[in-house]
Amino acid sequence: MLNAFQCWEDARMNGEESEIRFCDSKMLSMPTLRVTWEAKNQLRDLMNSIGFPEETMCPQVYNYTGPDSKLDMVVALLTMGLYPNVCFHKDKRKVLTTESKAALIHKTSVNCSKFEQNFPFPFFVFGEKVILNLQTQYWCLYII
Repeated sequence: MLNAFQCWEDARMNGEESEIRFCDSKMLSMPTLRVTWEAKNQLRDLMNSIGFPEETMCPQVYNYTGPDSKLDMVVALLTMGLYPNVCFHKDKRKVLTTESKAALIHKTSVNCSKFEQNFPFPFFVFGEKVILNLQTQYWCLYII
């Protein structure tokens, strides 16, 4: 997600046509990226106004294809921020939530495929939990 956002920001610097082409080629939502950009800037301005040093807000370069201790810290902070929305991947679409409840990865998730997938780590965070079957209390998760 972070890599896609940073690539979008780079494309945005080259004008709206470049931004549109980038979003179309990667099947990303330009309005969602713009709202995220606005939220990022509002948060940065708020943190500056309460005393966080401006130099701590500089853009960072991350290695998305190999080990990177800075990226590991970002992932850890995101996971902490989204806890208890953490789940464990069992197989195919099946996951286990922190409440030890069975759930499914939502069919529209980028992590859902009709093919067998091998993820590098079995843990996922999710943004939303939707009930799939009211009688059995089976849940469907929007994995991030």
